[in-house]
Amino acid sequence: MTNPTDRAVRDQTLDGLLAEAAAAVVVLPSIADCERLERDLRWAVRDLADQVRGEMGYLPRGSVDWNRRDQALIAAQSTLTGGLGDGLMSAARHVAALGERARELREIAGR
Repeated sequence: MTNPTDRAVRDQTLDGLLAEAAAAVVVLPSIADCERLERDLRWAVRDLADQVRGEMGYLPRGSVDWNRRDQALIAAQSTLTGGLGDGLMSAARHVAALGERARELREIAGR
C-alpha cells in the first residue's frame, strides 16, 4: 500500500520534471539532461496513462470525460513513439512535448 508521504514525494518529483521539461525550450539543457528527462518523463507518462486508462473503465464510452481521456492517451502514445532526434533543439522539443503529455494526463487523473 502506498503511504501519503510516498505520494507527496512522487508528486513533488513530477512537479520538478514538468518544470524542467517546460524550461527545456527556453534555456537548452545539455544532451545528458535531455536523456535523463526523457527517461524519467517516459516513465511518468506511462504511469499516468495507466491511471487514466483505468478510469476510462468507469465512464460511459463516448461521454465527454471518456473522450477527453481517449484523446489524451492518443496524444501521449504519439509522443512516446518519438525520440530525441538529431540535435539539441529537437531533443529539447521532445522533452517539452513529453512534459506536456505528462501534465495533461496528470490533470485528467486529478493528481
